[in-house]
Amino acid sequence: MKALKLCFISIILLTMLLSASKGQEGNSYTERKLRCSMAGSGDPWSALTKSRRPILMAMHDGLNIKQLAKVFSMSEEQMINEINHLKESSLVKVYNNNYAPDFFISDSNETKKVYSHSKTIGKILADALLEDWDILEHSYSELSFSKSYSLKEQGFMFVGSRILDMGVLGALVRDKCLLTIAPSRPSPTRPDGQYYFWMVEGKFEHLGKYGQDDTDLKWASWHVLNFGQSVINGEFNQKREDFENKIAEIIESDTTDSPDKFANTLDIPFLSKEDSKIWEEVSRQISSKLLMILKEQKSDIIKFYNTLKTSTYTNNSFGEFFCWYYHLAYAWAIDALQTKGAIIIPPERFSGLVMYREGPEGLLSK
Repeated sequence: MKALKLCFISIILLTMLLSASKGQEGNSYTERKLRCSMAGSGDPWSALTKSRRPILMAMHDGLNIKQLAKVFSMSEEQMINEINHLKESSLVKVYNNNYAPDFFISDSNETKKVYSHSKTIGKILADALLEDWDILEHSYSELSFSKSYSLKEQGFMFVGSRILDMGVLGALVRDKCLLTIAPSRPSPTRPDGQYYFWMVEGKFEHLGKYGQDDTDLKWASWHVLNFGQSVINGEFNQKREDFENKIAEIIESDTTDSPDKFANTLDIPFLSKEDSKIWEEVSRQISSKLLMILKEQKSDIIKFYNTLKTSTYTNNSFGEFFCWYYHLAYAWAIDALQTKGAIIIPPERFSGLVMYREGPEGLLSK
């Protein structure tokens, strides 16, 4: 069985996030550190080559076809051909009789501003969780799972992934106040693509540190989760990538006959169907509380957003900005929980879990 992988910020995508090359001499755009990220499910990467990212930044700055062709030392015909690859993958559209990116872009100055501003919201979220930590501890103690692992040991996954990441994103989409369901972005390789997308100029950490990968197993509603950090100090997290490869190998071999044995083969925790349902309900309740906190901050967030040179040519400018912003904020919150001693982040900087979950979640929630 071929697994369906859903990439929810996945900084999985970071396998594609190398800095733009310096292939075109004398072109400052090719020397800028441009990073891209997505939240949802789809494939922008087939079209988003290293040489095309600088073109998108130049388009963001308002250059027309003639200007683009001159800057990148191409004929207009060659430039249009490059852009058409991006257009057919829903990354570019025609705007005011010219081409423009159809997603959110941030230059280096604005990236630094957003990164710094999001830390305040991250601290607020962490403080709110710590206020409810007794509730979380009590709910966790009712799981049979708690006999094998403490919440402190598993908090990176159970709180970081299931609540701060997927739980709150799902709550945001259902509420429709700050986010709606991720927009449709079909491409030749993924006509079912549905995701938010953003490109920022800056360091890898400016994309958002953590993310969840979710792979469907052959047993209905069973999943293997992989939550954590894909880039550490500018280097790819090889241990996390090896873990992903092992998941694929086990699925391909089709030698395991139950979800718990799949977890055992991977040497990761297994959450029973009953425990999965209990914790998903806990996550939903706590996520709803965190949603209310974000809504209380909405006016301040919008006020800050309005100070930015936003991608006004997109239909999802605020949504994609906030999706990026929240991924930064919840990473700050997770790090704050570790600093306070509430959770332990594994030394490998990722955590795996096999669990039961029905239906889509996160930005694909209905």
